[in-house]
Amino acid sequence: MKYQYLIRKSSEILAQSSIPNTKLSLQLFTDGAFWMAQYLELLNPHQEVNLPNRSFELYGYLKYSLCIFFSVILLVKTSFWYLPISLAIFYLVEVHFLFLFPLLIENTKNPIKKSCEILYQLGVFSTVLLVMRIGIFMLIGLLNYRKPLQNWHIGCLAVIVWYHEEVRNRL
Repeated sequence: MKYQYLIRKSSEILAQSSIPNTKLSLQLFTDGAFWMAQYLELLNPHQEVNLPNRSFELYGYLKYSLCIFFSVILLVKTSFWYLPISLAIFYLVEVHFLFLFPLLIENTKNPIKKSCEILYQLGVFSTVLLVMRIGIFMLIGLLNYRKPLQNWHIGCLAVIVWYHEEVRNRL
């Protein structure tokens, strides 16, 4: 999958859809999963997506706790100068859970294991590089004071488009 394609296609879909963007709330991961489910259904209108009764908050906090733990432990044990390596470690851990939420939404058995299997099918190195570019795009967008979450939504939707076009057929 190509970075430019994912960002362009996601931007177009977001601009044309009437699905409201997520708001910040205490149920960050559950609200995000609901938003993702709406786009999965939009991308594949022949398949109705029913949000299963799963603990999206638990999975979300587990995912990002592991990412932060493994990236910060390097900084604690060494020096601040290792920050670039620490960020790479964050994304290396994060890509193992890249498709966790779409898999959870589609009620896949063993979603963590399946997400890791998909990562290794796609290629770890190329996936890390692509996800880092999407992540930087999302973070830079936070500096846009008029629409600080626009790039964030485009980046999240890019993962959904990627899942829809390249991963779903591998299940």
